[in-house]
Amino acid sequence: EAAVRLATVEAARALGLERDVGSLVLGKWGDVVALDLPGTVDASRLAGTVLSRVNTDVRLTLVGGRVVYRREPSVTV
Repeated sequence: EAAVRLATVEAARALGLERDVGSLVLGKWGDVVALDLPGTVDASRLAGTVLSRVNTDVRLTLVGGRVVYRREPSVTV
């Protein structure tokens, strides 16, 4: 939780941008990246796990609240 807070709300505050970014609330920019993560993730290693992801782990990207990338689920037969 602390790592996510540092990368979002606290980062926005440090840059003086907390009115525009840093949390998902009405009126702020809604930039989000959804990632595939490996099974269960230990909360104490969340930052390292997220930072070690590669581009093929990206499932969805929203910029300004709009979908700009969506990876369709693969179909196995």
